[in-house]
Amino acid sequence: MKKQLKFFASLRLLLTKVSYCRLEKNDIVILDENGSSFIRQMVLWDQKTTVLPCLLTSLQLNAAIFFNLVFNFHKALHIEAGFFKIYWNALYYVSVLKYLNPKVVISYIDNGSDFQLAGRLYTQPKWFFIQNGTRWPSLLQYPYLPKPPDRRSTIYLDNWFCFGASEADLLRRYGHIVNNAYPVGSLLASWYKSHLRTAENDKTFDICLISQQAPHIMNDKTNQFRFAVTRLESYIKRYVQENRLSLAVAMRSHEPEELKHYNELYGSSAQIFPNDRIAMSTFVAIDKSRVTLSVTSTAAYEAFGWGSKVLFCNFSGDPNYDTPIAGDWCLNVNSYELFSEKLTRLLEISEDNYLAETLEKRIYFMTCDAFKPAYQAIRDTVFQYV
Repeated sequence: MKKQLKFFASLRLLLTKVSYCRLEKNDIVILDENGSSFIRQMVLWDQKTTVLPCLLTSLQLNAAIFFNLVFNFHKALHIEAGFFKIYWNALYYVSVLKYLNPKVVISYIDNGSDFQLAGRLYTQPKWFFIQNGTRWPSLLQYPYLPKPPDRRSTIYLDNWFCFGASEADLLRRYGHIVNNAYPVGSLLASWYKSHLRTAENDKTFDICLISQQAPHIMNDKTNQFRFAVTRLESYIKRYVQENRLSLAVAMRSHEPEELKHYNELYGSSAQIFPNDRIAMSTFVAIDKSRVTLSVTSTAAYEAFGWGSKVLFCNFSGDPNYDTPIAGDWCLNVNSYELFSEKLTRLLEISEDNYLAETLEKRIYFMTCDAFKPAYQAIRDTVFQYV
């Protein structure tokens, strides 16, 4: 009875989002509004594109789409453990896309399992996914992914613009499917470096902390990642005080609680950078600092890729958060003495020696090609199919 009530409640909510489909038919469809502004601004600025909102935002219907839903129903029907299962979300995306009939479908949501399944069910257009964040082993298996034999338990990326070869290697090692990997680097970091970066050598701060104060993590006192974040913050406070250094904090958000946390923790000894996605404030704070510290944030990998000094500190005891390859850029032992030793070495090593020592690993983690930045590499590849 409870399941039936839940079903009808969900159906009623979905029906409130129904609208007659007036989406324009173009050769390129961007799947989901999230990240669509990045793709339009940085990759397809001179192209006519159509953005297909996700189901949570809007349900686009007309007679042709309804026909596609019925006609393609069998594709979304699957027998699992002796029971029939219907992948409604993927069926919906397939039906709308068949109506729009694009040559290319591109999405910034590379970790959207329903989008990936839609790409398996409807192969007529060329599908491209752009990596939006680093992937940890825990994100590549149950319970983060659906439990097998659910078809979405296997990640499927036909064409994937990933950060580096390490990301494709990681997915394949866990049994996921990446048909074509393009290790082009970070779309956002490449745009920042080419269009927004100024005064590269203006190192105003000694240390930059990339905040990972996510409420769902920090409110759970048993969370291992929470322990790693708070321990890193305390080690930085001690190190900065002992060595009389300057500190920048790149906030994860612009929420008052996060700002209050860092003001109380560091007081006037830190310059706080509220998160501004348009100005790319995190990259600005990193650029103004001699060394950047993080547990394992995407921004830290992006900075590592372009040659900034970075120290990843995983004090959680969970190897899921370790960097793929060990080196002077990472620490996974909860020891202030080792932390101080590694951080001091990074502060003292010359830029040239650091770049030479880390070159091979930086390319493996995060490609950063000054002659062909990620946004240009993505654009050139997509245009081959339009």
